[in-house]
Amino acid sequence: MGIIFALMKSLMEVPLHTKLITLFPIILLLWIGCEKNTADMVIQNGKIYTVDEFNPLVEAVAVKDGKIIAVGSQRIISQWIGAQTQVVNLNRGTMIPGLIEGHGHFMGLGFAKMRLDLTTISNYDDLVDMVASAVEKSEPGEWILGRGWHQSKWTSTPNTTVKGFQTHEKLSAVSPNNPVWLTHASGHAGFANEKAMEISGISA
Repeated sequence: MGIIFALMKSLMEVPLHTKLITLFPIILLLWIGCEKNTADMVIQNGKIYTVDEFNPLVEAVAVKDGKIIAVGSQRIISQWIGAQTQVVNLNRGTMIPGLIEGHGHFMGLGFAKMRLDLTTISNYDDLVDMVASAVEKSEPGEWILGRGWHQSKWTSTPNTTVKGFQTHEKLSAVSPNNPVWLTHASGHAGFANEKAMEISGISA
């Protein structure tokens, strides 16, 4: 501060045009310094999910050169707003990170939480046991759904198969009053018990 005060005092004693010539580069440097600390874009006034477990939800985001440089409250991020900053008002809308996925079934992730997970079973008996356990927790007539079995990955082959696939008898025996539909891991095949086939008008 002492240097600035001395500079200003000395400038008072020189002609106006000299003052302007001297002050212009100083002002320019100060302006450039301020602009370096501003963002190209600030997105604010929203519910912004960061996918950061320590700071999962923020109000605003600052972006510079195509990269997020700061996240936080609207008060903090407003410090990144400069004369050239594009400000986007989300109006309390929701913003999430961009998701790049070549082949995803997002609804399937939710459905998977509502049915039996058969991805870890190692044989047909494991499948039957999981269904039997689900039957005990279900009302008669309630559908039992599952997904993820793959006969080619089992450690043992059922005694009775048709073209490499298990038959329904053991499954139907533990679920006589509940229709069962178990989707193959590929999503291109399914396995039904006798009750499900009866409802569908299919003779076993």
